[in-house]
Amino acid sequence: MKNRFKIILLIFLPLIFVSCMDYVQSISYKDGKYHLYYKITVSKVMLAMANQKPDDLFGDFDQVQSDELPKSIRVKKVDTDLEAGYEFYLEVNPKTADEKEKQFLLKKKDNKYFVPFLLGQNERNLSGPGKSQYDEMSDAILSSAKCRILISKKIIPSVKEAYFEGINSDDYSIPFFDYGDEYCIEIPFIVVLKDYLYKTNRVVIIKK
Repeated sequence: MKNRFKIILLIFLPLIFVSCMDYVQSISYKDGKYHLYYKITVSKVMLAMANQKPDDLFGDFDQVQSDELPKSIRVKKVDTDLEAGYEFYLEVNPKTADEKEKQFLLKKKDNKYFVPFLLGQNERNLSGPGKSQYDEMSDAILSSAKCRILISKKIIPSVKEAYFEGINSDDYSIPFFDYGDEYCIEIPFIVVLKDYLYKTNRVVIIKK
């Protein structure tokens, strides 16, 4: 589904240079269902510095979320002293017939797992912007910002490597860490902007 998370991307991209974003995605398995969790928030301090309010950023989301997301998803607004955004909860039966739910499920082929990535795109801009001021600004501002995907070892018991597939370039190797009961895949925000180089709509994980 090409526009499965269009509204999230519309929220994300305009503020990439004026706010501090936090993105967490979690995948676990219990009682015959995948339990999926997503959180996307922005810093209220950075929003204030940019003279923006949370309602200005997320105001339209409440009106369109029912069209963009599965009916079974639960959405909770995040509104603390420090951050604003949304949490998403979804339980999906692996045999679901709902096409919107299927877009959230990881797929397996041989020793490879394909994990959907919320903020990613698939060949959105094949020509690419080239090396420009935009790239330099993003590299500087997003040098330490990361997206995190947590994957239960009940789903993938061992990981050999993780990467984004290259479009007209080599694959991008993504670092991962052993958190005990789960693996943490850390994706720099810089790489999310490089969707003209990589298929960022999914993370490929190779099992040991």
